Amino acid sequence: MRQLFDCDANCLLKHGINVKNSVENASTVMGKAFSFLFVREPYGRLLSSYSNTFYLPKKDWLTRGSQLIQQVRENPAELSLKYGHDLTFAELIKYVVDRYENAQFLDENFRLIRHKSCNPCTYNFDYIGKLETFESDWDIILDEWRSNEIIKDYPSDILKTFRLTSFNGPLNHLFVTIGLLKTSGIPVHSLFVRTWTYFQMIGVISKHVPIPYLKEEIGKINLADFKKTLLNAIELTEAERRDITTQKIEAMRQAYLTVPMDYMERLSKMLREDCLLYGYDERPPFLFDRVNNRYNESGRDFDYFKAIQV
Repeated sequence: MRQLFDCDANCLLKHGINVKNSVENASTVMGKAFSFLFVREPYGRLLSSYSNTFYLPKKDWLTRGSQLIQQVRENPAELSLKYGHDLTFAELIKYVVDRYENAQFLDENFRLIRHKSCNPCTYNFDYIGKLETFESDWDIILDEWRSNEIIKDYPSDILKTFRLTSFNGPLNHLFVTIGLLKTSGIPVHSLFVRTWTYFQMIGVISKHVPIPYLKEEIGKINLADFKKTLLNAIELTEAERRDITTQKIEAMRQAYLTVPMDYMERLSKMLREDCLLYGYDERPPFLFDRVNNRYNESGRDFDYFKAIQV
């Protein structure tokens, strides 16, 4: 959006404040604009929120992570309460489901998609796309804008450019977290491994490409070196033409296998309306069928969450 409209973060914020302070209500403003919404498969969305906030090294560990551990874990260790580094996916699901059932506040990463301003029953969006088909859906929106002269043209490599810059965030978070945990005793090597496996679980790096650093080498690695190594791993993955589309599914199944079935059933009730609204399976077989060998055999050769220890 910044590139398309030559509008940096401050520019976008200014426009957002102007809309928020407008005397017109949101429905009126949206009626005059091209409004669109992108949704995501609800079970995958929860795992993405976990992996991006609590598995990937982030300073959020010391605030949100420690707070959640205090609320959901019995007899948490002092290190966990102080640094919040080892919140598990099952604990996050317990937290989300319990708060939803008790009508307590959930932040935007964990609340339902249809919440307030994202509710398609309240607002008549011009277009609703899906993250799973983002490229083709985004092309439709861009073509619509161009045909209505909202934009003149757009770079053909705009999505590729976005992907390359999207790596900067996780890497910056890693090195900030290393500084915050310097005296914690938490191994720095494990933070690098968690970042590496994060890119494997989102299907960017092949699970057959291991992190190429020994524990004793980690102290010498800077952000530029690690980014170069990461990009080389991505190129190697693409060159080998390995099927990495299954890695997201494998990581999801591994994560949800740690969630007790009673919470899985309660979670399915929570997500049911989102699934029905946007055309997703409310009980994906690969997550709910824990007996079928076809699902059990998938991804058993690799542990996507090996770097987290409770």
